[in-house]
Amino acid sequence: MDTLTESLHQLERQAATEHELDRNAAALQRLCGVAALASAVGALSLYAFGEGTQALVALTNLILLVLLLARSTTEPLLRRPRVVALTVLLVESAVLLLLLWDLPPFFRLLFSGLLLPLCLLLFRLRTTDLALVLVPLWAATCWIWSTELSGLWRAPQGLGGLIWPTAVLAAIAAGATNLNRYRRQRFTEGWRRVSSLDRERERMREEIESARQVQLSMLPRVTPHLSWLDVAGVSMPAHEVGGDYYDYFLLDEDRLSLVIGDVAGHGLPSGLLLSGLRSCLYLLRAELGDPARVLARLDDMVRHTTGRRMLVTLQAATFEPEGHRLVLANAGHPAPLLFSAKEHQTRELDQPALPLGTRLGATYRQDSVPLALGDVLLFYSDGLVETLNGQGEPYGSSRLLTVFSRAAIQKTALDVRNHLLADLANYKGDHRRGDDVTLVVLRVV
Repeated sequence: MDTLTESLHQLERQAATEHELDRNAAALQRLCGVAALASAVGALSLYAFGEGTQALVALTNLILLVLLLARSTTEPLLRRPRVVALTVLLVESAVLLLLLWDLPPFFRLLFSGLLLPLCLLLFRLRTTDLALVLVPLWAATCWIWSTELSGLWRAPQGLGGLIWPTAVLAAIAAGATNLNRYRRQRFTEGWRRVSSLDRERERMREEIESARQVQLSMLPRVTPHLSWLDVAGVSMPAHEVGGDYYDYFLLDEDRLSLVIGDVAGHGLPSGLLLSGLRSCLYLLRAELGDPARVLARLDDMVRHTTGRRMLVTLQAATFEPEGHRLVLANAGHPAPLLFSAKEHQTRELDQPALPLGTRLGATYRQDSVPLALGDVLLFYSDGLVETLNGQGEPYGSSRLLTVFSRAAIQKTALDVRNHLLADLANYKGDHRRGDDVTLVVLRVV
């Protein structure tokens, strides 16, 4: 047997033992509660009938049971419920037989030979533990049966009085043993199922964490430094593996291409598709000066490599230092915002187009947008405007336009980015984001 299997068996045995201890503790608490109630009623009844000695015994038993129950609220039945259970069973059997001593033998026989042994079915006890309780009850039952009932129903005397008590208590012992074996087997089967599910979940968590690390490694590790552009970006996944992606591609010393996208959905399928898109973009990075053509080729890749329809919104923007202009192509992604430093106004650079992977014969166009000193651009994913507050209201495009216009007068792209993130955090409050949030800010300097 290998080490892993032995470890699992050891954990299984330990779990079964702890479960039995917990069940014994719960059963003992219930038994003590019933016995305490019976002792209280017995003490009052015996005192009323003038049985002072027996009433004192019942009262003493009541006090001990109350103390035991009070102790069990702070310590799980003295941390040894099996030993305590055996002790309580033996003591309560003796006390009950003593209190019933003046009753007709039939009632004492009923309690010692049937009702008290049946209480053992409440507990998960070993065979030796059962014997410790059943042997005194068996001896008392045999005594009552063979001596005190000899004149009633012509019960056999001597050794003949051992037959029926032995048969009944042996049946109860066998039933308790089989019941405990069944309980342990049922718990073991359930524990194995739960343990197997836990191991599977742990394996999936490890795989998802690995996928998350891979996805995070796809995001830019350094921010590009250009003589005429100030850049700051961030991506915040809402789940273990998100669907947002952005990256920078330096085409030459002062020529930058920005790609930002969002795969519909979350989880491993989105992460795998993003990985494929990133690989294709690195192969096509030399062609990003013509972003519309790159989007068309990526659309073909998405349509032919995914088994089911998965949509991707993607935006490719190339910043040309000559004449300070932006060449932009869009595939269903939210339109970027452009703040004009000269006019102090913000507008959307809207280019309606279908996402990648629609299989509808989409065509993509590209526009050239002139830029001036101090202009600020914001590229973002839809998770930004769809973030909800505590009342379930989305952040919205109008609020983003207002906040961005106010933030665009900041000195650096990083200041603008941080201003937007702070406003988003204040708006969201403690409400958990349901989608990834990605934004990239660029300022012409």
